[in-house]
Amino acid sequence: ALRKEKATVEELERLNNIIKYAPVLIYWKDKNSIHLGCNDRFAVAAGYTKCEDIIGKSDSELWGDQGKYVLDDKEVNDFCCGYFILRFCRI
Repeated sequence: ALRKEKATVEELERLNNIIKYAPVLIYWKDKNSIHLGCNDRFAVAAGYTKCEDIIGKSDSELWGDQGKYVLDDKEVNDFCCGYFILRFCRI
């Protein structure tokens, strides 16, 4: 059990590093289009310094006009069972 737990921790660390150092903007939201997390590149692009600054914010709080994003999110949610949205954007 301890070995399995250590492997899980290592996998989570690996995933966190992929998200952190990926040369793209990465963010994810819940089914209500509220931001749950992102990499620091996305936070900076949104005008913040770190991921924690955007958690719990809507697109309108980040970008102003939320309408176009919510419609896009609804389409993705309808297609993907509505759990959350994970996106990668080239910079």
